[in-house]
Amino acid sequence: MRYLRAPLAAVAETHVLTSQALALMLATVKNGYDAPAGEVFELWAAYWQAQLDHTPPWDFMCETIWHALRETLAAHGAQPRRLLEAGCGTGRVSHRLAAEGLEAHLIDITPEALRLSRSLDSGGQGGHYVRGSCFQMPYATGVFDVTWNEGVLEHFEAGPQRRFLTEMVRTLRPGGLLVTMNPCLLYTSDAADEL
Repeated sequence: MRYLRAPLAAVAETHVLTSQALALMLATVKNGYDAPAGEVFELWAAYWQAQLDHTPPWDFMCETIWHALRETLAAHGAQPRRLLEAGCGTGRVSHRLAAEGLEAHLIDITPEALRLSRSLDSGGQGGHYVRGSCFQMPYATGVFDVTWNEGVLEHFEAGPQRRFLTEMVRTLRPGGLLVTMNPCLLYTSDAADEL
């Protein structure tokens, strides 16, 4: 297993949030995810629900992430057939990869994120959607060529990051590639380096 932290350029993206979703998000970030799991779930459900009518099918951030992921895969000689986006959110980059012929699997904890992802899949090739926890994914061991995400790990402290990454590694085939893109490296631990 090879682990890569693909750098993202500092890019500002505007999200339209309801005041309720914004307040929940700020409270959760301020409390460092010490809130009960139900409150964290409600935070993300509200966030993704607020994005339903305001998220474009493709934008500059998607383009940046898609290029970074493609360049990372090429640099390591990866020619994946099956990939998993763990914590898919909008899933827009995975949709594009599926349109290019990859078998894409997208998992997220909230039905709202999956609903948004499906709504943005204009070509209908977005992949296989699963609602589930990235800490205990409902996939067999060793089934994906690439497991990736962006903008997810920095929301967790070192212990949960370790558990999340361990589960991502479990789903990879031998020699598979794990890629995370973390725009907030300040908040991303070195948990992956320990695996």
